[in-house]
Amino acid sequence: MKSIITNGEEFDELIQILLHTGQDVIVEQLDQKWEDMCNLSNCDPKYGYKEFYSFGGDNDIARLLTTDNSLSNSVSDYPMIASPRGYCYLINNYFTIGTYKEMQKFRNIFYQLHFDVIMMKNVSVANILKEMEKVSKDPSLLAHNAFIFMIISRGNEKFEIFDDSNESIQIKTITEMFNDSNCPHMEKKPRLFFFNCCPNESNN
Repeated sequence: MKSIITNGEEFDELIQILLHTGQDVIVEQLDQKWEDMCNLSNCDPKYGYKEFYSFGGDNDIARLLTTDNSLSNSVSDYPMIASPRGYCYLINNYFTIGTYKEMQKFRNIFYQLHFDVIMMKNVSVANILKEMEKVSKDPSLLAHNAFIFMIISRGNEKFEIFDDSNESIQIKTITEMFNDSNCPHMEKKPRLFFFNCCPNESNN
């Protein structure tokens, strides 16, 4: 279906017509949809991006390694004393208004939990592997308390996720990059992985 609204002036004209005919409810709904579209235009889903929201802090590896964590350990096996707590990767490979808003909410949540948040969109399988390989070897992880990875993508029952080019990767390929052998800096620390996948219609 082709949209009859091509720019802001035509949209305003339509709103005026609806207001004059008493369609206030429709106007309210259209206003919200237009606002959503304007927000999305600032991060065009045709192009990948990488945004970094740094919590800041002053992690000193030597200080953290020598800190007495007995008080923290009495409450939890996983003390959260680093600043930032660690990296949080949020990757959106299934871009809609709904998933855009969902990722913004998670960005705010994890930022408030003192994580450095890295947001990426429409990332190829090759670039996901490249990015995760790099961060899994990052010496900064030694001072971090946790690692978080979340992706919204297309997937299937074989535990594969897909990019826009329909290239696939096994979920375990990502998680195994952060096991104790491949990522010793995160040994005995929580590594959380969230895969939110919708059916991949082209591979049913």
